Amino acid sequence: MIELVTIFSILLITLIGFTAIQIFHLFEKHGVPEALLLGFGLGCGLVSGQLFLYSVFHVSWSIPALLLPWIAFFIYPLFRRSEKFTLKFSHKQKYTTIQKILIVLVFSLLIYVFFEAQLRTVSAWDAWSIWLLKAKVFYVDGFINPRIFNYLESDYPLVISLSLTFMAKMIGSFNDRVLLLLSFAYYAAESGLLFIALKKRIGLTKALVATFLFMSLQNIVRHGGRFEAGQADLPLGYFMLCDVLLIFEYIRKPNVKILALLTAFLAITTQVKHEGIVFAFIVEIAIFYFALKKKKYKHLLSGLFVVCPVIGWQIFVGSGSFHYSYFSGHHTILSIHKAWNSIIGFMKEFLNIKNWNLLWVAFFGVLLASLRCLKPEQKLLLYFIFSQFFVYFLLYCFTTGNDPQSSIDRLFIHVCALAILFITQGIFQEKGVK
Repeated sequence: MIELVTIFSILLITLIGFTAIQIFHLFEKHGVPEALLLGFGLGCGLVSGQLFLYSVFHVSWSIPALLLPWIAFFIYPLFRRSEKFTLKFSHKQKYTTIQKILIVLVFSLLIYVFFEAQLRTVSAWDAWSIWLLKAKVFYVDGFINPRIFNYLESDYPLVISLSLTFMAKMIGSFNDRVLLLLSFAYYAAESGLLFIALKKRIGLTKALVATFLFMSLQNIVRHGGRFEAGQADLPLGYFMLCDVLLIFEYIRKPNVKILALLTAFLAITTQVKHEGIVFAFIVEIAIFYFALKKKKYKHLLSGLFVVCPVIGWQIFVGSGSFHYSYFSGHHTILSIHKAWNSIIGFMKEFLNIKNWNLLWVAFFGVLLASLRCLKPEQKLLLYFIFSQFFVYFLLYCFTTGNDPQSSIDRLFIHVCALAILFITQGIFQEKGVK
């Protein structure tokens, strides 16, 4: 029974984000599945923001107080006769035998990871010492006490922990095991978005193959529902994929609504992990470039809305006399040994078949083969992937207490889906994205 309530809480979060997209027409002329998958991430950001603001303004976290705004949100369109939801469902399609087999394989993986997420309690160290511990403390306290971050020695932002707290409030208890379904939800949502993006570009059969290969990567499976479930790296990978797909959409149709949705996702990305701040900055550079190129000067202001939650979070943790930060715990250092160790660490992970099969071998193979004829989206994907890798490399090289052996397998998860997009566009002929 508690599993069903947990699933309901995830669906509620998805419906909140989906309704926001529909009410403000932020993603018009796209299918309902795509809007729902984006709505899940947007919903996580919205409910996390709700709990944070309630805490700041001393509003109770009772279920009625949490649900009342969203109930009003759901019924608002009913009082506006002119309001029309733009629901677009895909037409029915006949599948070939190969496609049916691939669909069965994809859903078999989903079922496998779902049950794996429920076979055991939290196993990963960071999951229970950071993300679920914070969520449990917030759940028990009924508010966010900024002084708790000194005890935890962690200034990670709160989208993941507060999403878990919201789910626990809906459930009525804090159950570590069932809350791991949030990791599965991110696994399913990222896989779904990747499939839709690939289907638009290379067709159904090839998209199913590529999606299955992504979903079956051992590092992705472990974070989706096995021993590494409960951490924030797979969620960050999901939000980074959303950011990239939305900026592709913005480049094709540089309108305010798409930019607003992209900005919202970038703001949420900064509040998942610190690495998300870096990626949001990288994407903002691309937004600035295309806004200037297309003379959309007002669009340059979007960056302010991305910076606001970052500044707000730093002010909040500072109010509790917080004394810990990444650089206070990892001092800068100049060391040839660390630089060499970082290079070796990256090379080993690129060739780590246990974690990635032949993903990164294929990535560099496609890169070398198509270096002179890269498509526009491929160039952007390379910019996003290598910019993020470069920042990680610098941190490994020039900060103490941090080396590739400790975290590089998790960092690769952040850009894994982007690598799949790059590879497929290099191998297959594009259909043309609508």
